[in-house]
Amino acid sequence: MTERLPYAYALKAAGHLDSATVPTARPVLSWRVAGESHPHPQGFAIRRAATLDDLPSAPVTETNTPHAPWPGPDLRPGEIAHWQVGVCTDAGISWSVPATVEAPVWDLADANAITHPDWLAPTTWIPLPELRRTILIAATVERARLAFTGNGVVVPLIDGASGGSEQLEPGYARPGGLSPATSWDVTDALGIGTHTLTLALGSGMAFLPDEPDRYTKYRRTGEPLWVRAALHLYHRDGRVETVTTGPDWEARLSSTTVAHWYGGESYDAFAAGDWEPAVLAPAPEHAWRWAPPVQVTEVVAAEPIADGIDCRVFDLGVNAAGRPRITLTSPAEGPLTIAPAELLDAENIGVDQSTTGSPIWDFARLGPEQLEWAPSFVYHGARYLEVGGAPDDVGIDFEIMRTANEPVQTFTTSHRFLDRLHAAVDRAVQSNMYSVFTDCPHREKLGWLEQLHYCFDALARGYDVKAHLQDAVRHMIASQTATGLIPSIAPEHVVFDFDVHKGDATAFRDDPNWGRAILEVPWRLFRHYGDATAIEAAWPAAGRYLDHLGGRSRGRLLDHGLGDWVALDDSTPVGMTATWGYARAAETAAKTAAVLGDESACEQYDRLARDIWTAWRDRYRDDAGVWGSGSQASWALALNSPVLAPGERTDAYVRLRKSIEAAGAFTVGEIALPALIDALTDHGDGDLLLAIMQREDVPGYGLQLATGATALTESWQGADGNAGVLSQNHFMLGAIDAWILGHVAGLRQHAGDIGWQHVVIDPLNLREVDSANLAFESPYGRYEVAWSRDQSGVRHLHYAAPPGAVVEVREYPGGPIKVGRARTDHDRTGRGAE
Repeated sequence: MTERLPYAYALKAAGHLDSATVPTARPVLSWRVAGESHPHPQGFAIRRAATLDDLPSAPVTETNTPHAPWPGPDLRPGEIAHWQVGVCTDAGISWSVPATVEAPVWDLADANAITHPDWLAPTTWIPLPELRRTILIAATVERARLAFTGNGVVVPLIDGASGGSEQLEPGYARPGGLSPATSWDVTDALGIGTHTLTLALGSGMAFLPDEPDRYTKYRRTGEPLWVRAALHLYHRDGRVETVTTGPDWEARLSSTTVAHWYGGESYDAFAAGDWEPAVLAPAPEHAWRWAPPVQVTEVVAAEPIADGIDCRVFDLGVNAAGRPRITLTSPAEGPLTIAPAELLDAENIGVDQSTTGSPIWDFARLGPEQLEWAPSFVYHGARYLEVGGAPDDVGIDFEIMRTANEPVQTFTTSHRFLDRLHAAVDRAVQSNMYSVFTDCPHREKLGWLEQLHYCFDALARGYDVKAHLQDAVRHMIASQTATGLIPSIAPEHVVFDFDVHKGDATAFRDDPNWGRAILEVPWRLFRHYGDATAIEAAWPAAGRYLDHLGGRSRGRLLDHGLGDWVALDDSTPVGMTATWGYARAAETAAKTAAVLGDESACEQYDRLARDIWTAWRDRYRDDAGVWGSGSQASWALALNSPVLAPGERTDAYVRLRKSIEAAGAFTVGEIALPALIDALTDHGDGDLLLAIMQREDVPGYGLQLATGATALTESWQGADGNAGVLSQNHFMLGAIDAWILGHVAGLRQHAGDIGWQHVVIDPLNLREVDSANLAFESPYGRYEVAWSRDQSGVRHLHYAAPPGAVVEVREYPGGPIKVGRARTDHDRTGRGAE
């Protein structure tokens, strides 16, 4: 056998590469395929063993898909297993480099939840608690694992230094629900000798007092901050030593005096109290987190751009999410303050926090030997920093953080605007890629659900988000109410039953295009990754949610929710968008039922979808053939439905096009945006789509970038004007990225494909675009597409695909295209060639 035979790489368990914390005892295994297309892959073989030496003789399990259930018995607590994948061809089996999976010690029952006595029922700010325990390591340990869960943010320190690269652990949870658990590898920090294990606690989303000097999205007080942890020391002789949290630990109030998840952090080196016995705290059960940890992924140097009377303003060069780090050359003479913001207040030489919530600020009074400080328990969204109290030679860096999802795509094009727009979408995705996918990294930090399916391509074609979105599905299930409602945010940290929209007090909590994420996200995960884990887990909740919508409907029609959110033309009937979403949910339920083998449910939901569409047509198409209010959104949603006859479809598109030309802008919101993009593309109007989206004199993508956006913004206005200027770091309008990748670069999944084994390549022949290059590490393997136009107008396209993939190259009318096939190489040990 040679290196050119097909082989497997990027082996993952439950979506993680060589994970030390798989969240389940039976993780689904997955891998990608590379190598020559001949001989053709005929299937896959999997083997698992306790040691690498045992792998060659281990039993083999066969599968026809690049993913499979865990072979053999469940992983035991603390077990390490090795596994590898063989690609089967006529020439034999080509085995992958082995991968390792490790199970945490699932049960933390021997560990007690502990805290400081003053944090059992807090109502106002007092210094945050720290817990500690001295540990004696008498002999070298082979591995050391710290498993923990908590309410708030937990920062493990070993001998005063961080125990790992993970940040803001352990993540979000539903108030009153299961707390998330994770496990760290702390082997390198625990050599022979005496060590101090400290668990510093921040308030996270668990403690949010409403005080005038700190912005907060909502109020939550009265619950204890606590941590439950177990340190497992695995010795060479087979012994496992365990250190758990309990009443033998010490506690004190720390130097962190405020750690407000929204309003910022305060640190006073002189504020720490004395150590005293820790106390036990009430705590719920835990569940192991599926999402990867948050980590620092990039550091940018902030550049000074203006000096005020008492401050200096710094520019990060990009709107991002993370934390500032101050570095001094000599001890500070007084306290330091940092105010993050997305916009500048040029008149007063400072920052403008109107889009982020205000006031948000960090404070640090450093000790006499301290020359560096950064917040430990919060993060901010910012483009600019207003720094007070710092000397002229202060150094300011910004540590950009996000969940450590693997990047899987690169894209460039000759068209500078499209490059900038794609980068802005990606930056907004990164900035909201935390414990959950949030709407914005400052004002709300909440897991609004509609963006997960409306912008799925921006997420899943940029990063491997399988584990992260499976976690999101579990949050939805945990947040479902007794009536079947899937609230619009999950976890449901805020019950939005107090904010009335168009007379509807339930609008922000109960919108079908948000709630149907319980169906759409699992379905999209299944189609993209080929793994049915999410649709199986969500299916009972999905049925209850459709029952909930049925209970709110009248004659199969709904009339509640937010409508076509952030639309410039707000005339589209709320019931039109709500019922359209209801029909789409029923269609997805029918498809899901078919995959799960539930024929009765498939027929039931297929019939329900047809009934809803019939009622929708009867209600929202008038005798003159006008849909809804005649808005762009109304026409786009109609064209996106299955209820138009061919002649009606032509008429509807003509009217939509006239509306766009008359407005010179897109007036839809986020719900109708994908339908409008599809309508223009399907009718050969890609050039019109590109021309309108570039306009800088009307609200839209062009105006966003023209007014300085480096991340996608929450409203079409970007930063322009005094009205409608909202968050400058939101990815909810990011559906355009699916068009950029799927139609400008030209690579997308075939409509009937599962798992990226059958693709379509057909880049649009756009007048303004002369070339595009895309590389995508799909769940099946690496695809590359590169096309360019020569001086005679002929386009030359080259592509590479994983062995066994079906590639369907199509040609749009408007110009010849010459096609060639390239070859791509991969590093068998990891993710592939960069």
